[in-house]
Amino acid sequence: PGDFIGTDRAKYLINATTLPDSTLEPIDVNWQGQIFSTGSNQTFADWVVTFRMDKDGRLRKNFLDWHRAIHNPETNVHGNPNDYMRDQEVWHLNPQGDPIQKLQLVSAWPTTIAGYTLDYGTKEYVTFDVTFKYLYYRIL
Repeated sequence: PGDFIGTDRAKYLINATTLPDSTLEPIDVNWQGQIFSTGSNQTFADWVVTFRMDKDGRLRKNFLDWHRAIHNPETNVHGNPNDYMRDQEVWHLNPQGDPIQKLQLVSAWPTTIAGYTLDYGTKEYVTFDVTFKYLYYRIL
């Protein structure tokens, strides 16, 4: 979301993600001595995205600012969910770059912004994970 992340380049810094799970928990009902299972509420797994660190660390700072909009630890002020929850789109692309499937995660917000390792002994990119909670997703 532009008002928190402030840059369109974030999509180019995504290193990896997994499309989130959708689960229907069963409810077991005893009916005439038999167990009859039926579906209950649908739940959705958190969405975890691994980002590459940009050269000035701005992307991670912007995620931390988004966290501060949810809860500011200095003032103990909590943000309005309508102000910090944002729909996110996840596109699964084929090798030609065409969408195979598009998901919209409704009212997403970052729950965890993971730390990262500083290691001058490696040539790998510095990466950090962001975990999002959301209400549900829909296929577009």
